[in-house]
Amino acid sequence: MVTGRDGEIDGVDEMVGLTVNTVPFRVTLDRSRSVQSWLRDIHTQSGAMLSHGHVGLLEIEAWVNQKPLFQFMLVNDKSRAQSVKDSSTVGEEGLRWVYKGGYNQVEYPLTVSFAEDGEVNGMQLRISGKHGSRYYSSLVAYLNTILETLIDESPSADHLTVGNLLDQIPRLELERIQIWSQGTHAVYDGKPRLVQDLVIKDKLPSQLNTVALVSLTPPLEFTYYELITRAQLVAQRLMALDSSSRFVILFFERSPAFVLSMLGTLITGRTCVPMDATHTSERLVGMYQSLGEAHPVVLTSQKYRDKAEKLFGDNIICVDDLTQLSVDNLVSSGWNPPQMTPTDLAFVYFTSGSTGKPKAVPERHESVVNYILGGCDILNLPPRCRFLQAMNIGFDSSILELFTTFHCSGTVVLQSEDLMYSLGKVDACMLTPSILQAVGNPSEYPDLRVVVTVGEPLPFSLAEKWCHTQVGRVRLFNTYGPTETVVTSHFEHVTVTRNDRLVTIGRTIPNVQCYIMDETLDMVPIGVIGEICVGGIGVCNGYLNDVQRSRDAFVPNPFRSGMLYRTGDLGCWLPDGRVYCMG
Repeated sequence: MVTGRDGEIDGVDEMVGLTVNTVPFRVTLDRSRSVQSWLRDIHTQSGAMLSHGHVGLLEIEAWVNQKPLFQFMLVNDKSRAQSVKDSSTVGEEGLRWVYKGGYNQVEYPLTVSFAEDGEVNGMQLRISGKHGSRYYSSLVAYLNTILETLIDESPSADHLTVGNLLDQIPRLELERIQIWSQGTHAVYDGKPRLVQDLVIKDKLPSQLNTVALVSLTPPLEFTYYELITRAQLVAQRLMALDSSSRFVILFFERSPAFVLSMLGTLITGRTCVPMDATHTSERLVGMYQSLGEAHPVVLTSQKYRDKAEKLFGDNIICVDDLTQLSVDNLVSSGWNPPQMTPTDLAFVYFTSGSTGKPKAVPERHESVVNYILGGCDILNLPPRCRFLQAMNIGFDSSILELFTTFHCSGTVVLQSEDLMYSLGKVDACMLTPSILQAVGNPSEYPDLRVVVTVGEPLPFSLAEKWCHTQVGRVRLFNTYGPTETVVTSHFEHVTVTRNDRLVTIGRTIPNVQCYIMDETLDMVPIGVIGEICVGGIGVCNGYLNDVQRSRDAFVPNPFRSGMLYRTGDLGCWLPDGRVYCMG
């Protein structure tokens, strides 16, 4: 910001009125540069801007066709310093000017101004903007640490680099960030360690007659006993097929046969590869090629048998007849399933492919089980909760809908073609925010108690609408997490009473870590934007058959054992330890 009184207009220094102007310029943060040369360049740039002080900010913004042009303003407030030194002056004509005070109103997210303070023989620093007080207390601590470093080291020291300043997170703040980054640790002693055991071994005899799965169209329902027995029949058909394939493609649309096939495949110790049969052949072929297996086994229905043979070969088993067997015919012959370990693969899911070819993401049993158990603790689903299965079966979001519900002894309700009708039949659901926006008002679904959003940013206005329903009848959860971290890595129980009006992604599930890092994988301070990186049991071991992209996205965790997934998404720590994601 310039005074506007340094120009060539005669008498401009004595004119009455406001002549200040804002002239922005870029500041590049090169970590390797010495602070001395960096400050010298900034000083040179700011001096060069003085000759352009007559150019209006609106003109500059129009030239670059970019709004907002900047979000941070630094002001050397000479007027404030002068008013402190001499608040009363006498002009040439004998008029007395008395400074009575005033205020500044800024429209930028952050403004920092400094001025000489004659009372203390030092500098006065003022920070203003649109954030909460906790944010600014953190910023002041950070600035104080940087200033102390400059005083102790002297900016003229060649060894002091810009990177050194950026790394100067205040000690107490660093301790808080380290605690938040590590998340919570949970030990699930006595709990099942394989995904299928959450359904089979975790059920008491009294729970076997509880309804586990409901299809609205056609109308079908299966108890846990029927679900498990039919899944075991699927497993027997798989074991009878002479194939060494470790992958089993589940080629269905949303249906009871898909759920039976998933559970049956897990029982055999093989890896489920869910694919939505309604997807384009081009996408399906790309996913199939990513597996790197020439002759995978395919479970499907008669409806999609021909399409499956054209895409994947002749290792086809149709299982939709098992959904029609009467209870009296459900006899599963005894056999011993193979030995499995928690590090074996349970699923392979594919990324959306929005940046190119879909990537195959392998998910271990231990990762999925940790997610399901953590999700159950966070959601706290009511007994016999009816959870809608509405997400595309080709994406791993369906894991929460299916296995979290099964583990809690609830009922999975498969969505019909009429989503709004289906929502009226359930207690809980998982939807993208855009779909949640489209289904209307919460009052239309009086039985709905739990809503989970996934896959997109949750707008505050939408969160406000659902949180205020009949004084919190609906518990709303916002989630975040790429497929590479197993469904979601973060949960936030959303409330709308906070003053900041931000919908965050909250905190990580147990045994998962989150780090906000700069480009050199150093942690950034509270409120500073960095890349969201995820570590812990939920991170997969890399993409299948894609060494280069695995090497780019998965790096050794610099803070503990294991790998770190670089999501590519930007976010920052809030002062209370929650994470705000900017996409």
